[in-house]
Amino acid sequence: MRFSLQLPIVLMLSCLPAKAQEDLPPKAQEKMEIGQGVICDTLRQVERYIALRGNGTETNAALQTVNGGAHVPVCSVALVMFSTGARVAGLSAQGRLLSIIKINVHAFGNGSVWMKIPATMRYTVTAEKGQIV
Repeated sequence: MRFSLQLPIVLMLSCLPAKAQEDLPPKAQEKMEIGQGVICDTLRQVERYIALRGNGTETNAALQTVNGGAHVPVCSVALVMFSTGARVAGLSAQGRLLSIIKINVHAFGNGSVWMKIPATMRYTVTAEKGQIV
């Protein structure tokens, strides 16, 4: 799944219902979704990424800037299985309303194989309902 944005705002997480909930323990059977997009370790990092993209910085350059000299990237484009948490911030970029969402990542995928991880909190950005990006 690849994204083609008409405006250089952000690469957003797109969500499709997951089909692998039966692998989870009964208590952990949250609504799981699968999506690909930019995920960051912190709210501040995703806000910085959005600001860079909103000013016209290309995706890879924006990610490199946010990641700085970190040994392990703090923001990246990833295919993930996740459960959605709360909306933690809203902002506007190039006239579009965006929401920053806290998510719990449960697995990373490469298209054919999934690597499960302990649930890890991350942040991503999505367009507000009714907004076309």
